[in-house]
Amino acid sequence: MIIDATELKIQVPSAFQKHSETYSTYKSHTTMKCLLGVDAKGGIMFISQLYEGSISDKQIVERSGFLEILRQKVMSGEIKKGDSIMADKGFDIHDDLNKLDLKLNIPSYLKDKVGFEEDDVIKTQTVTDCY
Repeated sequence: MIIDATELKIQVPSAFQKHSETYSTYKSHTTMKCLLGVDAKGGIMFISQLYEGSISDKQIVERSGFLEILRQKVMSGEIKKGDSIMADKGFDIHDDLNKLDLKLNIPSYLKDKVGFEEDDVIKTQTVTDCY
């Protein structure tokens, strides 16, 4: 499964508290945010309710019931123990997935580097060859 958070711009709330809760520092705007999980072929496997834009990716994973859905899918055999969940660097959920015997696969990113290290290239090629 591949997961990511999607943010939707919203009108600026008039109440200061709501404005603060919905302001996304990542988007520099007021937003609502949801978690989306798709399979390798693009089929939707999970979509959460909307949360305030200030919520972290990890908090959405914890609050949305996503981990319980994963647990059920592992128990039913729909997802196999040892399978990987792909996500971006904002998803600090290694420990949560380890408890379910799943792996977290976060692609390499350049940040301030000129190019990828050889190990990063090999890891990325290995993951993409699985699909």
